[in-house]
Amino acid sequence: MKAVKTFAFLICLLSCSTLFAQRSGNAEQMEVLKTFNLFFEAMRARDTLAVKDLLLHPHESNHFFQQSGFSEKGNWASSASVGGFLKDLSIADPQTSRCNYDFKDCSIEVFDKYAILSVKFKCFQGESQLANCGKYTVRLLKTDQWKLEQVYRYVLTDRCAEVGIN
Repeated sequence: MKAVKTFAFLICLLSCSTLFAQRSGNAEQMEVLKTFNLFFEAMRARDTLAVKDLLLHPHESNHFFQQSGFSEKGNWASSASVGGFLKDLSIADPQTSRCNYDFKDCSIEVFDKYAILSVKFKCFQGESQLANCGKYTVRLLKTDQWKLEQVYRYVLTDRCAEVGIN
């Protein structure tokens, strides 16, 4: 399990490394990336306390997690407060809801204490069955450390290659 987490972190790190190669401020961007990866590790482990520690507003009811997408049935959208997100995470069936993510084309922009991370993803269920693909856009703010303010996920259930997610 630790090897899978390390591999996922390295894949995301490598996809961001060319972006960082020519920039100053690498340390802040690497901290943003570290926070993003800790968030996904905690989600995968269904560790709601660890997820909560990474959130800027862990008790507020604002729309922390938003997603929209397109499937063969049409467009859809949903959102969840922090409480709703943590509840969904804690009760989700690990066999049917777990994604093995493949991240690529990561970009991180830091402006003072504000950061935006965008990354394309493919979600595999099981060993190789592609469930969906899309893009995460995560807003973070820095207090004593980087914290997630909002997560937005755009999902496609097909057409991954058509939008450049191969």
